[in-house]
Amino acid sequence: MRAEAQAKEDARLKAESDRLEAEKRETERQQRELMDGREILTRFIDRFGKRQEFKKVVTAIHHYLTGDQHG
Repeated sequence: MRAEAQAKEDARLKAESDRLEAEKRETERQQRELMDGREILTRFIDRFGKRQEFKKVVTAIHHYLTGDQHG
């Protein structure tokens, strides 16, 4: 009976550990994705920032990257 209870507890702890590890990996994936997106937006500004036809887009990206959402 005791061995069965210990096995259940071990399984519960393993499941919890696996869940926390999966959450950590997902958080890290989302952080990488956000950084990749910021890099893409920065490159867009660098490449097209002086073109008049992209002025509104570049301005919006700049406000986003600098945190100025009211810009």
